[in-house]
Amino acid sequence: MEHDKPAKWSCTENTLSSADIARMAGVRPSAVSNWRNRENKNFPKPVDSKDGRPLFDYDEVAAWLTSNNIAFEDTRMEQAAWSFFDRWRNQADPMAMMSLLLWALCVRSTANSFHCEAEWQAFLSKVDAEQSYTDACQQLVSTLLNAYDGSSTSATRLALTPPSEIEQLQPNELAELLHFANNLFALGADKMNQLVSMMLERTIISQGRMNGEFGCPKSRVSVLLAKLAAAHINKHESGKQSIIAYDPACGILESLLQLGSIIGKDANAQQPAVGDNQQSNSERIIKFHCADINIRTSTIAARRFLLADLTGIALDIHTQDCLVQDPSPRTRADVVVLETPFALRWEPNDMDLRWRYGMPSKNDSALAWVQDALAHLSDVGRAFVVTSGGPLFRTGSETDVRRALVAAGCVESIIALPSNLYVNTAIPTFLWVLTPPNKTRDTVSMVSMTVESDAYGVQDKPIEWMEQTLEWFAHGSLLPTRPLIARTVRSIELLGDPQVTLLPSQWLDADKQNPDEIELTYTQQQNVLTPMNVLASKAFETLRQFDAQGLDCRDITTVRLGSIATIKQGDYKPERKSGYALHEQVMPEDVVTPDDVSAHQLRELDSTQDFAESSRMTAKNDILLISGELAKAVVDESGGRRVHKNVHIVKLMDEERWNPQYVALMAEGTWNRDRQTPSIFVKGIRPAQLEIPALPLDQQNRVVAYAHAVETLRQSAELYRTQLSTVTSAIRYGAAIGMNTREQSRSDQEQ
Repeated sequence: MEHDKPAKWSCTENTLSSADIARMAGVRPSAVSNWRNRENKNFPKPVDSKDGRPLFDYDEVAAWLTSNNIAFEDTRMEQAAWSFFDRWRNQADPMAMMSLLLWALCVRSTANSFHCEAEWQAFLSKVDAEQSYTDACQQLVSTLLNAYDGSSTSATRLALTPPSEIEQLQPNELAELLHFANNLFALGADKMNQLVSMMLERTIISQGRMNGEFGCPKSRVSVLLAKLAAAHINKHESGKQSIIAYDPACGILESLLQLGSIIGKDANAQQPAVGDNQQSNSERIIKFHCADINIRTSTIAARRFLLADLTGIALDIHTQDCLVQDPSPRTRADVVVLETPFALRWEPNDMDLRWRYGMPSKNDSALAWVQDALAHLSDVGRAFVVTSGGPLFRTGSETDVRRALVAAGCVESIIALPSNLYVNTAIPTFLWVLTPPNKTRDTVSMVSMTVESDAYGVQDKPIEWMEQTLEWFAHGSLLPTRPLIARTVRSIELLGDPQVTLLPSQWLDADKQNPDEIELTYTQQQNVLTPMNVLASKAFETLRQFDAQGLDCRDITTVRLGSIATIKQGDYKPERKSGYALHEQVMPEDVVTPDDVSAHQLRELDSTQDFAESSRMTAKNDILLISGELAKAVVDESGGRRVHKNVHIVKLMDEERWNPQYVALMAEGTWNRDRQTPSIFVKGIRPAQLEIPALPLDQQNRVVAYAHAVETLRQSAELYRTQLSTVTSAIRYGAAIGMNTREQSRSDQEQ
């Protein structure tokens, strides 16, 4: 980080990029370009620039929008805070710097709570004077911890302990941070927390898949879990004065913070009248037990909790892998809220008593998290666990676990959620509602609020105490709204299925699922498989020839990608429609996104689309690359695409020496993962530093042919998996598939 002099945050010094203006007015960036380019519009002139992009004065833009009768959201303070923070952190790791800001706010807030203003000002004065501040910092933190008079918890100590990153700051850089924290604190707790959540959200969004797994402020899934947990408490434990909530993979603590906020609002709304002798819910003793495997994330969680200042709620947080060792074996929670890590491999311990319903798969820990939640429930508790779809239908040991859970009466409901609810993945997700073993339970409520839900013909309702919350989620939280369909399925039906499938779609009979359509689908897919079989045969021949000839790489050297190609970042910045969450970005089909590169699949171009002249376009055979813990790359074989700002455009200098498909394949080599830069300022390896083995061109072509053959076989396998699903549907709904079967069926009918 480099700064000329300490800066003070002020809403009066506020600038906007074109993308910020588009977000503010709820329009596309092209609309802003049109406003700027039309002389009769008199759009404000830029007042500054950053990275070659013009910046506009906020007040001038707001006045122009008002004068032209264009509605806009007043984001003055939010934009000023984010602009300052983004400028202050410079090139440093955003999450590390966000954690530093949260620490500064925790120290400032705690100093105020315990009347330690003099100590805070002394610390600030030393930093302003660019004196050695390490001792003053430690002394201030010690004073604050001592002020708790022995009542400080491990969470408090975790929140207030100075982060190691502070040692890498210059005094003027720390001064900027502390003054920024001072100004945020002066706005009041509510506004401060609102701005901090906004900055944390934008920080997580900017990191995409690298941080989305730890949660995100205002996540609709987290709010849904919190609302369901609160609904359970109000319905089944309203008179209980000690409430325990548990989350073994808490991330940034969003679900529990939302729950604490809801409980606090309910308590304030239910205050007894003066002179009432009854006990109020405001006197409840509430404790959050949680853990996360990532030390930075658990530290952020502790700091967010301290800043939230939830009255009457205590936090017990651990940094460890809960599946390896249970940090709270004696905890029996009234509610468990848990968003499981997706497709997380693990090494199960078959001696762990938590796996009483069966040993979960090593390839996906989801059913281990489900059983951990059950192991920590009180006798009347409820667990709300989000997983991907695999644990609901995969065969093998997971079938045995599902059978045991249903037979024990632990599964109260399975809810199919819409896709695209998470920052880091678009996969469909499912919510398990679980209870301790219940021998009287003989049904499971299957609920769906996916886009396909309106195809189902059932008319049951969700479980009563959940219905209002689910209606809110489907009709009040989602844009566009989703149908809410439910069916009560008898446990004996579920157990009668050999796979004990718990996918709601399997039990919500679709109106259009009839034998004739299944037969048609099978025939259409067979028509696709026939030419694919020819390609698969050629692919096998390519692999056999490669193996027969071999490949001698003993004298091969490596080169850096930056020495054989020019590398530039894309310049397309996504926009956000008004009313949508920040990560719900409107992305044109012709823009190459990080997800496209990760999936190795570019979308079809729209030849009629017009682009701004400044757009950075791809050329034929450009390599599109994203870097992180492991690089991903794909070749644009046609060119003419716009590129997302988080994607690099790699242009080979000598295409007669290098096959772009080979270079893209080598860029993804696992050896590059071990060469990450050990710094908080750079995440992953720089694209220019990726190592590319320098094979002769003819050998590169052989490797590319090998990779194409493997991809052909993968596509063939996927098609046959789809066809297998059609075969199972034919069995379920009595369809006749295949020409020979169909002819025999007709012959039987004629006889």
